Amino acid sequence: MIREIRSPLIVLPKNHPASPRLPIVVSVGHKTVLSCNITPGTHPNQDVLCGSNEFNGLEITGILDGVHIENLSECEVVKVTFDI
Repeated sequence: MIREIRSPLIVLPKNHPASPRLPIVVSVGHKTVLSCNITPGTHPNQDVLCGSNEFNGLEITGILDGVHIENLSECEVVKVTFDI
């Protein structure tokens, strides 16, 4: 999303009023792992998405006040709190 539509990763709670204003909204479960080596039919938990080599192994886990990101190198993570 960052490269193709030039939009940062924005984490919003379900039914947030800003969701309709975003160009693309993606819904994910509690945990998502990015991989550049996905083999169809080998991920029964369906928590793996295809990603580029630079994001291979990136884990995004939902937590109470947003997300926890692991295995992210050479990038800047900026946390901005939105009032609901």
